[in-house]
Amino acid sequence: MNLINVFFKNNLIMDQRIENVQMNILKCFIAQMDSAMKIAGIVADHGETKILDGDNVVAGLVYRLMNPMSDEEMYSSLNKANEIMNNDTESDYDSEEEEEFLEEGNKYDDELKDKSWRKIKTNNCNCDVCKRVRECLQGYHSYETYEPLTTKFKDAIKSTCETHKIII
Repeated sequence: MNLINVFFKNNLIMDQRIENVQMNILKCFIAQMDSAMKIAGIVADHGETKILDGDNVVAGLVYRLMNPMSDEEMYSSLNKANEIMNNDTESDYDSEEEEEFLEEGNKYDDELKDKSWRKIKTNNCNCDVCKRVRECLQGYHSYETYEPLTTKFKDAIKSTCETHKIII
């Protein structure tokens, strides 16, 4: 092999490794989001309205930021992330439903413009998860992140709060 072929082969190998690292980071992020949504569902189910809303989602995100997943949660969430990334899940919407969903999203965006800032709502449930969620919300602002993926996750929470005008 000549020097140019070796260079291109090594370059392709490096590109593949970089792509693999990027995909693994994305998979971890999706797994974290999936797990956070499960926590949000628990918080919603234990609340008065039983409706999953933005406050529950933010609460789930904050909980997941500040509490590591168990091995079982990690396995389940990584499997779900694999399904999403490999497009093994079928779309829940047909094209007409997707259009309606996008129109509703645009209406919601317009409503947000007139919305005022408010403090996040929490439930009064005393189960371990709900109590821990409230503790995490209280300690959120002093929680420091030291590695890039955790920082991105915290930035996603901040962005969600800013978008929905929620104060933690």
